[in-house]
Amino acid sequence: MGFVARHRLALTATVVAVALLAHARAQNAPAMPVQAPMAASNLAIGPGDMLDITVFDVPELTLKVRVGEDGAVNLPLVGAMQWAHLSVSEAESLLAAKLVQDDYVKIPQVSILISEYATQSASVGGEVNQPGIYPLLGPHTLFDAISAAGGLTANAGGVITIAHKGGAAAAEHIPIGRDGAFQNPSGWIEPGDMITVSKAGIVYVVGEVNRPGGFLLGNNTRLTVVKAIALAMGQTNHARMKQVSLVRHKDGLVEITTLDLKKMMRGVNQDVQLQPDDIVYVPTSGIRTATDIMEKASVAAAAAAVLVAGRLN
Repeated sequence: MGFVARHRLALTATVVAVALLAHARAQNAPAMPVQAPMAASNLAIGPGDMLDITVFDVPELTLKVRVGEDGAVNLPLVGAMQWAHLSVSEAESLLAAKLVQDDYVKIPQVSILISEYATQSASVGGEVNQPGIYPLLGPHTLFDAISAAGGLTANAGGVITIAHKGGAAAAEHIPIGRDGAFQNPSGWIEPGDMITVSKAGIVYVVGEVNRPGGFLLGNNTRLTVVKAIALAMGQTNHARMKQVSLVRHKDGLVEITTLDLKKMMRGVNQDVQLQPDDIVYVPTSGIRTATDIMEKASVAAAAAAVLVAGRLN
């Protein structure tokens, strides 16, 4: 066996084994329904937040005030009030009741707005241009958060996951379209939420191609077998075009399909759409050499390893 053949065999076995084992360990969470929308008046007040308070016809209580570290606010006329962890509507009700109790106003009209969330923020990570932690200055949508992080990268996958603080609500999984567009969920992004943009899937092309390796499906790019071969700089002169193998994971099993690449390139057979973690294997042409047999054995061994790893996980 020549040096080139040995090198190609080693590369093929390594890429196939790594790809299949990586897939076996991957866990794809099922999509969950989104939560009901949360009105801005139901967002919780926290220490350090800046509040805009307005009480109609009471100029002393038309002011800006910051919530103390102990969660209290000190207001003219009524003194200190504990508002930490209350919603805006609950704080409005407490202030109105206090004004009535102290005979300042008979029917108070109270308005409170959180103009700055000092300690409440959301993190945006994964495939965005500027991952980090971003303060929530008022209620924000998912689009606002992704835009603040510089938008999606070219390697963004097909899902945005929103994990809510403390796990009180189920994580939301928002699909990303082929053009990078996505729909805002029905609820606001809340303080403590973790937003993660998935990475694009990878397809692998190995065997008798000029540049074997993995290719990203960036921004949900549609990739077919013929296009994947082209990305791998085409087949070599030793490729067996009529017996190309497509290795795919389906229902926990490894499915291997034989394709006639020559007919697909001529348009006689329909080109096959590839899915994330698919492996396209181009065998050696001519007589079944020892190299070809060993390459096929490496694919089979890696496929078997996936089944074992899947059962262990």
